[in-house]
Amino acid sequence: MLECNVMLKKRKKFMIMTALLSVLVLTACTGEGGEKADGTPVTLVYGTMNLDQEMSTWIEEYNLAHEDFRIEVREYGQEDLDEGLMRFNAEIVKGNGPDLIDLSDIDVGLYISLGVLADLYPLIDADTELQRETFVPGILKLYEENGHLYGVAPGYRLETIMGEKALLGDPAEWTVEKMKNVIDNLPEGSCFINNLGSLGLLRIVLQGEMDKYVDWEAADCSFDSEPFKELLQLAAVMDTLPVFDNDEQAIAEGKVLANRLYVSDLGEYAASARLFQGKSTVCVGYPFPEGGSALVTPYLPVGICCGENQDAAWEFVKSLLGEEFQEKHIRFNFPLRQDSLQKQFEKSMARSAENVAAEEAIGQEDCDALYEVIYSANTSRVFDANIWDIVSEEAEAYFDGDKTLDQVVQIIQKRVEIYVHENDT
Repeated sequence: MLECNVMLKKRKKFMIMTALLSVLVLTACTGEGGEKADGTPVTLVYGTMNLDQEMSTWIEEYNLAHEDFRIEVREYGQEDLDEGLMRFNAEIVKGNGPDLIDLSDIDVGLYISLGVLADLYPLIDADTELQRETFVPGILKLYEENGHLYGVAPGYRLETIMGEKALLGDPAEWTVEKMKNVIDNLPEGSCFINNLGSLGLLRIVLQGEMDKYVDWEAADCSFDSEPFKELLQLAAVMDTLPVFDNDEQAIAEGKVLANRLYVSDLGEYAASARLFQGKSTVCVGYPFPEGGSALVTPYLPVGICCGENQDAAWEFVKSLLGEEFQEKHIRFNFPLRQDSLQKQFEKSMARSAENVAAEEAIGQEDCDALYEVIYSANTSRVFDANIWDIVSEEAEAYFDGDKTLDQVVQIIQKRVEIYVHENDT
């Protein structure tokens, strides 16, 4: 009971904000747009905590190219992110919030539960130029919940685990149990992944499968389940493994058996594969019940507020999904469109063939392997940061040996149950 009381006190500020949002959510996000009687452009507000330079450039180009729509930027978090979020929420409550929302720095799960964000699937399905099949399937679904799509990411990066195929096996079989078995059988003095601690692994896996443990429709959670206990046990092992100063050298010497790979282009993937000195490699991703998957980090994710300007807002979102933006403005990331992704790979292979020795050049094998990683990625980005705060705080007590596994999962279960019940809408 003490832990629950402490949680409620710590969350008082958040609960007040949530209550305010709940009161007037039905009037939220009407925006300041609307066709003017004098024929002036419809003004759409793009709300962001911090404006990305590429997005800024595109908005300028979009405004110059369109006479009927104009995008106005409202940047909330330049000086202080917390204050920016409070101002953002206050404007939504008053009914003059943005029409378009940058999803990068907000708790998307909260705004979905409050009915702030519009479902994009009907807009895509009604469009004559775009279809769901235009995009990489798993990446399109990053912001999907209960069959509704609440946001879309024009670009993305991946985080995955690469290692020898003989050691890691089939990605489809890469589960918590499989990963723990590999770690339990490591040679003495070796490490599985360098510089990945217990909390780091726990956050990555939960970020991809929070919906497996929280059912908002039923106002229920299952953090006292066996799968979550197994995940905590796996994560706990990570802090016991040795750490090495140089990843590349440690991999070459066989002291680190897998590479934690951040990949945003084909060249990065190929360079990582070369670290294993000709051995057959595989990317298994992070362990989930259905098998391994890369963790996806979205680039310029955007949602549309419910309200009268949804169709006009879709026209801007659609511009981010067109060939011009996808092929000229998605830099240091992969594009969401399948045809644009193929063109990006073809250009990478052509550059490599011109500038690198034949034996080091990017090959079709690298291309095919990365396609497999991208097309098998299916992790969600609907992640409740407040639940993570509860889980991480209590999990540390288990990792540090201060509480038993059963004690920790029961505390987490009780605390999240209270949170879910009080925030169920």
